[in-house]
Amino acid sequence: VDCPNGDMDAHKIEANLYKLVNVIDVQDVTHQPSVTRDLALIKVMVGPDKRAEVNSLAEIFRARIVDVAADSLIVEITGTEDKIEGMIELLRPIGIVEMVRTGQVSMTRGVNDGVRRVPGVNGHHRYEDVTELAAMMP
Repeated sequence: VDCPNGDMDAHKIEANLYKLVNVIDVQDVTHQPSVTRDLALIKVMVGPDKRAEVNSLAEIFRARIVDVAADSLIVEITGTEDKIEGMIELLRPIGIVEMVRTGQVSMTRGVNDGVRRVPGVNGHHRYEDVTELAAMMP
């Protein structure tokens, strides 16, 4: 979790995330070097005359066309919020018909201690073996 609004908000977010099903690990990376990205899938209504324009925008933003239908394209873009907002603003006049976004996700840079933590009955339980942790995943 990267929370620019302060430690108190970060703790509230962390507590709420642990209430979600299948949350394996929550880490506050606000004060750690980390990589933060957002993902969006954007469905654009296009005819043959606009496909080249959407393809060019995808190249410029290093996005990918992940689905092509007779009357639409789905663009996948990852990056900063500003990058995704920029792409959305340029696609909007062409005709966005549907969009989903992940919101920001972060991972600390470099090698951590190699130990994954998951919530247990009495706080965090440490799993040294990755296969043991993977077995808990759905």
